[in-house]
Amino acid sequence: MSNKLQIKRTTVSGRTPNTTNSGNTTFIDTGELALNVTDGKLFTSNGSALIEFGTGTPIYDANGTLVTTTYVTQATNGPAFSAYGAANTSIPNNTWTKISFNTEDFDTNNCFANSRFTPTITGYYQLNTTISTESNLGANNLIISLWKNGAEHKRGDRASGNTIGISANHLVFANTANNDYFEVYAIHNHTTIVTEQGAVYGPQFNGSFVRGV
Repeated sequence: MSNKLQIKRTTVSGRTPNTTNSGNTTFIDTGELALNVTDGKLFTSNGSALIEFGTGTPIYDANGTLVTTTYVTQATNGPAFSAYGAANTSIPNNTWTKISFNTEDFDTNNCFANSRFTPTITGYYQLNTTISTESNLGANNLIISLWKNGAEHKRGDRASGNTIGISANHLVFANTANNDYFEVYAIHNHTTIVTEQGAVYGPQFNGSFVRGV
């Protein structure tokens, strides 16, 4: 028969370990584990205070009395979207121009509208965008950039010559308290440039939630 490894445990709801009195039957030493099976909570001790796993901070004093109700909760599931330009975007010479992504592949949290991504969960996001033009640039330049809250935030590729496709891929932070939003802009010093269009060749803009704070 196989051996079982079991830690200290209780089925009494609300009971927590003791961290100061080694003579107490509920005492746990530094780094020792204890489980409240009924409450589904796992505890350890740092030598003086009781720490509940999943909260990140001690929430009980040495006598097992609740001293704070502050729980550190990190979001693990958040928005993801993908959109493309089903119509051309005309980019005038020397003018930052917002790129149109007017067709959605998916938008899990209804965060994408009017070619703008507005996250609904504070945290870190991976955002990716690419555009292709209908003609080469010659000796001129084309730049793509990710904008945040109406201002340039992180610049992507700079292209010239026969290159007709450029992209920007960035990890960004969004704070919902600030109503942060993201858009894609491009600029060039050629004559007027027109982007490709459609689900395959058209401008692409997609992103997803990476982690909370």
